[in-house]
Amino acid sequence: MTDHDGLFKSVISEFFLEFLELFFPEIARDIEPASIQEKEQELLTDLIGGKTNRVDIIRQVRLKQEATLVLILVEPQSYDEKAFGERLFRYFIRLYDKYRLPVLPVAVLSYDSPKQAAPNSYAVGLRGFTTVTFNYATIQLNRLAWQEFADKANPVACAFMAKMGMAKADRPTVKLTAIERLTELKLNPAQVRLVAGFIDTYLNLDTNEQLKFEQATQNLPKAKQEVVMDLTTSWERKGIQQGKKEGKKEGKKEGKKEGIREGEQRLLLKQLTHRYGSLTVEEEAQIGTLTEKQLEKLAQALLDFKSRDELTGWLTKSAPKKA
Repeated sequence: MTDHDGLFKSVISEFFLEFLELFFPEIARDIEPASIQEKEQELLTDLIGGKTNRVDIIRQVRLKQEATLVLILVEPQSYDEKAFGERLFRYFIRLYDKYRLPVLPVAVLSYDSPKQAAPNSYAVGLRGFTTVTFNYATIQLNRLAWQEFADKANPVACAFMAKMGMAKADRPTVKLTAIERLTELKLNPAQVRLVAGFIDTYLNLDTNEQLKFEQATQNLPKAKQEVVMDLTTSWERKGIQQGKKEGKKEGKKEGKKEGIREGEQRLLLKQLTHRYGSLTVEEEAQIGTLTEKQLEKLAQALLDFKSRDELTGWLTKSAPKKA
């Protein structure tokens, strides 16, 4: 099951300043980049409902030519929740009471429906008398047109386009546009994979859409074609199935039960070498000991790895121990 809020949290956390530049440009221009500091996550317990929530993203920043610090609270939300405004209000109270600093609360709404404008305030009162009105910024992606973000040189725009309002027929175009923009940004490999994986999660094309995507890709310069295809992580998923087919053919040809496993193993080694460069003798040996089922698990896990250390850890944990 996809952790939607977790995906959004990963992208926003990795590209926090770029997130602000995209949606709050005036505030972003006034922030000292070196001052951005991650604050410890806060737990909020509902004593009546018995539920504990965790504040997702809290950053402390310093504004230029200002003596005070500011807290920015960002809460991704992947489903419509009637009590969301109240929950955000309680987060705000907790943070303000603890730090006594100005707090900018931001809601990032990523659900597909409803599409009517979501609330951006919460009021407390009694019989017509309003005690307090709490306002927060709302970014409702299904009400944003992806075309307005297509030319933004911003990794958050590349990712979030995949969840913005679009016609079904536009899905291949949006995916190609987002990935093409991504290839033009100066990001490290882990950051590129993070955004590419995000895009592929929400624009996982069906057979007809994939065909249109491939046809449109052919119109790109040859060098860019290769980069775009490399960043389309769904091709890695298809590679798993390709490995099975190759293995079955080899097993049939050679009459060996090991054919399927060897086909998957070869393809997986190609993917790992492409991503991380040459593997060590020990890593190749560890992969050589994996069963067909373990190879499939590693191929799936590879899609989420952010560094080579995660591969090493996976192999250490999963590969059979030497006698």
